[in-house]
Amino acid sequence: MFIRKANVSDVERINEIYNQAVLNTIASLDIQPRSLKYQLDWFKSHNDRFAVFV
Repeated sequence: MFIRKANVSDVERINEIYNQAVLNTIASLDIQPRSLKYQLDWFKSHNDRFAVFV
């Protein structure tokens, strides 16, 4: 397994995986899928101190 910091090109796939979990599991408290714009804004709100990893 290779773990690295996420970059903007990962956001679409992160969103697909997250929304699959929202729609098909109880892993999230969200009940509606997130838009790609929402997920991109979420990603941009993170910095090196609170980085996103994939």
